[in-house]
Amino acid sequence: MKKKILGDYGTKAVESIIKIFTLSEEGLRESVYLKSKLLGKRRYGCLDVKPLSVLRTKTASEISLPSCPQHFCSSDSYPHLPSLISERVNYRHPELVSGSYQMQKHRGQPSVYKMLKQVQHDVNSLKRIYSQNIIKPLNLALSRKGRGKCASHIQTSLKKHAAFTLAEVLITLGIIGIVAAMTMPALIQNHKNSVVEARLKKFYSVMNQAIIMAEIDYSDKKMWFQDVAGADIDDEGKPIPGSSEAEKWFNKYFTPYLKIIKTDTLSDGSFMAYFTDGSAVRLYSKATRDWYFYPVNPQKCIKRFGTSIHSSNGKCSFTFIFCPTCEGEAWVYHYNRGLEPYKVGWDGDIQKLYTGATYSCGGSQPHYCTSVIQMNGWKIPKDYPKKISY
Repeated sequence: MKKKILGDYGTKAVESIIKIFTLSEEGLRESVYLKSKLLGKRRYGCLDVKPLSVLRTKTASEISLPSCPQHFCSSDSYPHLPSLISERVNYRHPELVSGSYQMQKHRGQPSVYKMLKQVQHDVNSLKRIYSQNIIKPLNLALSRKGRGKCASHIQTSLKKHAAFTLAEVLITLGIIGIVAAMTMPALIQNHKNSVVEARLKKFYSVMNQAIIMAEIDYSDKKMWFQDVAGADIDDEGKPIPGSSEAEKWFNKYFTPYLKIIKTDTLSDGSFMAYFTDGSAVRLYSKATRDWYFYPVNPQKCIKRFGTSIHSSNGKCSFTFIFCPTCEGEAWVYHYNRGLEPYKVGWDGDIQKLYTGATYSCGGSQPHYCTSVIQMNGWKIPKDYPKKISY
C-alpha cells in the first residue's frame, strides 16, 4: 500500500515539476503569442513569436528527468506523461495545495505524510521561481514600460536593479563641470558681444533721429553746432558747477529728444548723460565733437580704466564724431553729417581700420574700433582686435 501511494503521488509530483520546467520556456512563448495576437502584431518588442501551430509540447519520453528525490526513489521507471501545455499547470493544481484530497487522505500516516510535505515544499519552491522569473518578467516585457526589452535580459534586470553608484555620479558631475568650464566663457562672451552690438546700433539710430528733430526746430545742424568745452576745474581738482558749456549746449539741442534719466560731470570736467537702458554718452572735456558711448555699466568701465578713453576704447567705450562744420581731407566722413563712428584721417582702406593707421583698432589709440563694427553691419567680427569687457 505504501509503495503504491508513493508511486502514485510521487509520479504526480514529478509531473508537476516537469510541467513547470517545460512551461518556463514554451509557456512564455505561447503567452507572448496570445497577447501579441490580440494586439495584431507578429513581433512584440524583441520577443520573436511563432504561431501556436508551430509550438508542440514535450512528453516525459522527450524530457531528461532530474535525479529522483531520495524520499520516493524506486527502481520503477516513470511512465510516459501526457501533453504538458494542454493540461495547463496553475497555482491551484491539487499537488500544490496543502489541503488537497491526497494530503488529507494520508495525514494519519506520519512517514508518508512527511514525505509528501517534502515533495510539496520542493514543488512550491519551483512555483515561486516560475512566478518570479517567468510570469513577472513576461508581464513587464508586455507592458508599455517594458516594450523593447528582450525577455532573455528581464530575469537578470530583476535580480540586479539598475542604479548609479557614487563613483558614476561623481564622474558624471566631473564631466559636466569640465564641459561647462570649456563652453561657459564662450557663451558669456557671445552674450556680451550681442548686447554691445544691439546698443551701438540703437545709439547710432536714436542720436541721428534727435539731430534731425533738432534741425526741424533750430534749422540746419551746421548753424547750431558748437565745439565747446566741459566744466572748469577748481584749485582742488573738482569741476565747478554750472561752468560746463558742453552741458548747456547738449541740454538745449539733444535732451528734449532723448530719454535721459540723469546727467553728471566727471572729475575731468566732461559731461555725461545716462539713458534708460543702462547705457550712457560722454562728451569730451575739451570739445563737443568727440563723443564716447558706454553700452553697459559706464561707471564700472570708468572705474576700471579711468577717464582716459584710450585704455577703454573698443572694450567698454566706443568713439563717435559729431562735427558737421569740420572741413578738410581728414574730415571727409564727418563734414555735414550727423553722428558717425570715428573715421578721422581714414583713407578708405578697410585694413587700416584694424592696423597700420594712427587710430587703428589694434593700436594704442583705438578710435576706429567703432567703425570696424559698423562696417561689419553692426556685428563684432571674429577677427576683432579687442575683447568686449564691461
